Amino acid sequence: MAALRALGASMENSGIDDAWIEADVYGPATTRQILKCTHYKRALHAHIYSYVALYEMALEKFFKENSQLKDVCLKATEGVEAACSEGKDTKAESTKQASSTLLEALTAEVITAFQKWKEQKSRKAMFKAMMNYLHRVETILSL
Repeated sequence: MAALRALGASMENSGIDDAWIEADVYGPATTRQILKCTHYKRALHAHIYSYVALYEMALEKFFKENSQLKDVCLKATEGVEAACSEGKDTKAESTKQASSTLLEALTAEVITAFQKWKEQKSRKAMFKAMMNYLHRVETILSL
């Protein structure tokens, strides 16, 4: 709870509260509750939703600049999708194989490239602030 309260306090005047209001996701009163963490569940949900949206935007930008890696991920996810749509008898084995393929693709090339991309982009203050926010939310979720 303290970590979530600290996150809310650090986000005050960051613009995320204005984004929630402008997007009509939360009203001004609810936004104050979230930032002051007087409504724990709502605060947690707000930060999770923001986390997902911001990470999706970052990944979209990353794959736009690294389209060859997008193809690697798409091919691996197609294998997972195909495995999940198979019959009950072979589903466990094919899902395991597809999952292994996906992990190999991600751990090898994509994650390394994503880390390098984040380091390059972190020279920009806005990107660095966004990544700091994302890492703080990850920390709260891992508690």
